Amino acid sequence: METNARDDQAFVSALEAVSLPHADTPRFKAELKAKLLVEAAQRAQPVRPAKPAGVVGHPWWRYALVAAALLVVLTWQMLPAPLPAFAYLEIEVNPGVRLTLNVRGQVIGLEPLDDAAALALGNINLRRQTTAEVVTQVLGRLHGAALLDATSRVWLVASPVGEARAEEVEKLLTMAQTAVNTATQHLLTQSAAAQGLVVDRERYEIAKQAALRPSQYLRVARAGVSAAGMKELVAAGARLQATGKLPGNRLRELAELVAELLELGLPEGEAVQLIETLLAQEQNMERLTKRIEKAVERIEEGQALKDAVQELREGKDRLDERDDAEDDEDDDKDDEDDKRDRSEGRGQGQGQGQGQGQGQGQREREDKREDKREDEGEGGIDDTGDDERKPGPEDIPPQTDGDGQDKQANEDKDEGN
Repeated sequence: METNARDDQAFVSALEAVSLPHADTPRFKAELKAKLLVEAAQRAQPVRPAKPAGVVGHPWWRYALVAAALLVVLTWQMLPAPLPAFAYLEIEVNPGVRLTLNVRGQVIGLEPLDDAAALALGNINLRRQTTAEVVTQVLGRLHGAALLDATSRVWLVASPVGEARAEEVEKLLTMAQTAVNTATQHLLTQSAAAQGLVVDRERYEIAKQAALRPSQYLRVARAGVSAAGMKELVAAGARLQATGKLPGNRLRELAELVAELLELGLPEGEAVQLIETLLAQEQNMERLTKRIEKAVERIEEGQALKDAVQELREGKDRLDERDDAEDDEDDDKDDEDDKRDRSEGRGQGQGQGQGQGQGQGQREREDKREDKREDEGEGGIDDTGDDERKPGPEDIPPQTDGDGQDKQANEDKDEGN
């Protein structure tokens, strides 16, 4: 616009300087005619209202921005949608983590199963990461947090999502196991053989609700617990927790006890009922665990499973525990008596008093041991059934000298003098 104004001003100045006739008169006439026609055309157009101050029109870049946005939307619709979840993979190395995988084996989700795992793992970039790559990162961070060492065991449980087939999930599990072996070989200079299992969706969901770890659930699943058995196990744990007989989240220990009985051949329904009955009686998970371990030992030594279960149910095995405890208590008491007798004997200055104290204490202990052997059917009872007690050291009469004095006592007295 400034250029046009300057041109018009120059044209006017040139006209003022013209003295007709002039050689450039035809040119001036033509230019003047053209300018007048342009001005007439502009005046013929309707007058637009003036824009308020500060209002900007519609520059070209706004139209370009709208066109670019439309292009992005169209392109996004043409791209393939993200693949949905295909399988879950749980990894346990004391702390645990759950990975969500798609059909290509890429990790699209990561969820720590406890606070230790959340603290150790932090933020892991999952963008376009395969199962093997994420497993390697997870194990590396656990090793850096001193949660993975040469004594650690790695447990893997995979479960399908939706319509995924078990054999397809098995391939993903194999990939994860290979990654674990490779990563631990690099981190620990020895491979930690990863134990893994593919489970169906129903049992996996039940175990997830019960907060069972892969190691615990793996044992229960391998023992042959069905989905119905898992539900009954969870229901039994809920009943015991409601009555206060299963404090805290002890369902994991309950599952291990059931697995122990299943491995012996007890049906799953009977195993769950037996554990629930015993916990209602015992109300102590540690003692119950010891009782079942002893029952397993008796079965391995040849006792019939039915008899061992009956003893557990009736509490007869606890009698053996009490007998063992009483025997241990008696042995401890005898040891204390021996120490006390030796201490008292050293405290006496006379050899006679020391000999009498030791002899009396020794005779009392011999009497206790003899009574114990008689109760157990050993020692004082001979093969003929005669229950006369065999003579012991206390039955031998003391030796006397010619004056009828106790010879041993006189010798002890002389030694004291």
